[in-house]
Amino acid sequence: MTYYIDTNIFLYTANPRDPHYSACKNILKLAVQEKISSVTSVLTFEEIIFYSQKSGNIENGINICNFILKNPIGIIPLTQTIID
Repeated sequence: MTYYIDTNIFLYTANPRDPHYSACKNILKLAVQEKISSVTSVLTFEEIIFYSQKSGNIENGINICNFILKNPIGIIPLTQTIID
């Protein structure tokens, strides 16, 4: 089974004070260790950057995006089928 990791999982993990931090960190740990198969979407990157710009911490958004790219999390492309 492959799990889809939504934007919020990455954002919650970037904030240790968030109430969802521990659970989300555990999900990403499983993904990084390849104990679960996981994917996210190219749209996740846009959402992370948008949120980071809005909150005034673009560097944090760039770090999160780099984390995704450096780890074994698949990236689903945006296709017409997804749009439809």
